[in-house]
Amino acid sequence: MGNCGVGFAPVHAQDHDILINLMEGVEDIPGAALHEGLPWNWESFPQYLDALDSIPHDVDVGAQLPHGALRVYVMGERGRNREAATGEDLQEMRLLTTQAVIAGALGFSTTRTIAHRTKDNDLTPSYGAARQELAAIARAWPTPEPASCSTRPTMRMKRQSGICFVRYQNFAATHERKRGPSHHRS
Repeated sequence: MGNCGVGFAPVHAQDHDILINLMEGVEDIPGAALHEGLPWNWESFPQYLDALDSIPHDVDVGAQLPHGALRVYVMGERGRNREAATGEDLQEMRLLTTQAVIAGALGFSTTRTIAHRTKDNDLTPSYGAARQELAAIARAWPTPEPASCSTRPTMRMKRQSGICFVRYQNFAATHERKRGPSHHRS
């Protein structure tokens, strides 16, 4: 869970609707189902993982820290409106990322495509986030460098952060507009 930079933690109580609007737009999950189906008995990402663990399930569940939720949690309306993160914002994002990883996050996800939009057709909070922001978040990762750092974007991030990402996914916006996001096809 948490692909495409969307998810439900961390979250302040007053921002539930923002994250639902984001999820409804990017993943096409009806807002009514999210409003009725989510207990919202968490704020932090570690609390979110605890809430997931408390629900009986027959399959393994893993979650990534979503960039959209992280930006809105740390920056409020400034994050929602895609303003640049301050140095203080970056420090808090880095701390929260470290906490999420220690709690069990499988990774971090973001989106950089114009095809991902909220239900209201606004760009996602993470769209256009500065490379310095992504590098600050990457520096929070307390794991050794993965073996594969061969793609151009990951090489650039490796130079900026000192580590590389296990996976970098980028869809061409023109492809998504013609055929729809690949994760929505059967």
